[in-house]
Amino acid sequence: MDELSSPRIIYDFNPYSLPTEYLSAIGLVISSASQTEEILQELIGALLGIDYVSACALGAHISTPLKRDILKSIAELRCPSVNELDHLDDLLDTAFEAINKRNVVAHSRFCVHPENAGVYRLKQTARGRFDVDFEKVEIGDLLATVREVYEAGLALTSFMHSRGISPAFPAEPLPHPINRKKKAREARREEFRRKG
Repeated sequence: MDELSSPRIIYDFNPYSLPTEYLSAIGLVISSASQTEEILQELIGALLGIDYVSACALGAHISTPLKRDILKSIAELRCPSVNELDHLDDLLDTAFEAINKRNVVAHSRFCVHPENAGVYRLKQTARGRFDVDFEKVEIGDLLATVREVYEAGLALTSFMHSRGISPAFPAEPLPHPINRKKKAREARREEFRRKG
């Protein structure tokens, strides 16, 4: 924090100034986490015995902490043994720890030191108190986060496949989305009255 508040250093917070390899690694962290979150959604569907599309509809807007709670609750009801539950809990802990690392990347501002071209990360939190975290970021650390997030998702996929519990894909194509706003509903009712 002292380095950040030093009047002698003016950091470049323009994202276009970040080195290409950092931009790539940041993007890979985000993309890998999106994939792992999708796999968590699939696991919810698999444990509930619903199809892939229903699992997506259910999980699309569930927060990560709520996904964790739902998965742990359903797993306790569905796992055939305590050993199996412990194994799944280990996988889930790894996945959610990795997603938390993604959150640090996604919710940080990155900047470049004007003299040594080092890349730094600034993260601010205000949960009960205001806190600022400012540190140098090495490309290797970002790439390690990519691997951790990606491999956590692969481990969950492997778990599902090895137990034959992946959610099924529906045989029929999805219906076209229906306009369900109030005016559209009223128009359909009026049309039904005219025809009926």
